[in-house]
Amino acid sequence: TESYGGFANLNRRLTPQISAFAQFTYGRSKQHTTLPPFGLAPQNLAGFTLPASNPYNPLGISLTDTNTSALGFTFLSALRRADADTRTATALAGLRGTARDIWHWESAVSYGVNDATQITDAIDPVALQAALNGTTRATAYNPFGPAEDASLLRRLFVPYRGRDGRTDAFGYDATVNGSFYQLPWRGAGQLGVAVGYEFRRESLRFDPETTPAFLLGTAIPFSGHRQLHSFYAEFSVPVQKWLELHLAGRHERYSDFGETTKPKVGVKVRLPANRFVNVLVRGSYSESFKAPDLGQLYQTQTSASAGNQRDPLRPQDGVRLLTAILGGNRSLQPEEGKVQYVGVVFEVPAIKGLSLSADYFDIAIRGAIFTRSAAFILSPEGQRLFPDAIIRDNSVQNPGPITFLNTTSANLGYQLYRGWDFGLKYATRPTRFGRFAFNADVTQTLVRGRAVGLGGGFVDSTGKYFAPVWRSNLGLNWRHK
Repeated sequence: TESYGGFANLNRRLTPQISAFAQFTYGRSKQHTTLPPFGLAPQNLAGFTLPASNPYNPLGISLTDTNTSALGFTFLSALRRADADTRTATALAGLRGTARDIWHWESAVSYGVNDATQITDAIDPVALQAALNGTTRATAYNPFGPAEDASLLRRLFVPYRGRDGRTDAFGYDATVNGSFYQLPWRGAGQLGVAVGYEFRRESLRFDPETTPAFLLGTAIPFSGHRQLHSFYAEFSVPVQKWLELHLAGRHERYSDFGETTKPKVGVKVRLPANRFVNVLVRGSYSESFKAPDLGQLYQTQTSASAGNQRDPLRPQDGVRLLTAILGGNRSLQPEEGKVQYVGVVFEVPAIKGLSLSADYFDIAIRGAIFTRSAAFILSPEGQRLFPDAIIRDNSVQNPGPITFLNTTSANLGYQLYRGWDFGLKYATRPTRFGRFAFNADVTQTLVRGRAVGLGGGFVDSTGKYFAPVWRSNLGLNWRHK
């Protein structure tokens, strides 16, 4: 893998109250992978013929692989190559400033684009059959072992462009915040407010090669786009010096699946100070969501084999090969989340600059998007949750035989993440050698897992795979003059 990129940040003061800014980024990543050879069983070579004229044919008669014949031939290719090239660029420009020394505002436009191409070695079926038709050891392919011409294997490959795509996004945002109103009761502070608006236009284009490649199948191009309008407001309410409330809300309207509004409520309580320890108790509750990805919505639907399955409503049919529909699902809904935090911060007056914190968090996501399997759709739970996923031909008999199964993605999962965040910060007073600061952030995972909604129940992966029980970040900073 080879990656490189650049970043530029520009600032210019136009007036004492207004400044202009801009940012530009560019990145490119190239990845070259050597893949193991194709190792094929006879069923992969159905329809190919090993002629009697092939000098490596030991029987002297033509052999055609029928996928059910007792006598077939195997195939082993050369090492394959896969090359991926990804390019990303973003640009942002805007203005920020102040008004009446109270309000702070900022507005910007941005554009980002990502292009990706991937080329993989694939076997050319025509070239493979031509090599099997060779009549000399120098031109024929040997399906049972090495050929005399080792380069023959490489000549069977053609570059296959399978995952080319482009995404781009244009955005505009504007925010205003400030503290402008003194709350009218004793001990209260100034009300703080922040409001904002965002607009975003996203598009996705998937443009793979449509010519089928041997053992790599074929992909179908698709495209999708959406527009998003978002409004939010946040209030900081210092009820007393020891009590502060945070209230926020966000409303988003999507062009392709509707709109949603989510709240957030937070509170800070500072306990009475003493000479031993100062304590701040804090907590928050918020709701969140994630819109389905454009690919999950707009990917072209195709048919594929669902394997040999038994129809639960027609046991008399026995086991038979069924067809499944794959691809995007425009009926998907956003994934919904609930986030809860509660914690405490300790400060030790005797040691200036030292603070300790501990926070418990609970993050739950419902309606997570997963793909349904054919076996699940035919199970009792699958029939109960998704009765419309089994399409039947009821023209002759009811229930009629299954025409196909809809195995596209659906909102059926549940995810849970619970644990503790511990923090330590310590900054020294300025010294002749400068100022030193140390910080430590440690997370203990209690539960991290999911239920994909396919009948297997909740699976806790804490301490397994890529879900460690403990994670930590330690930092030491020195600043001088």
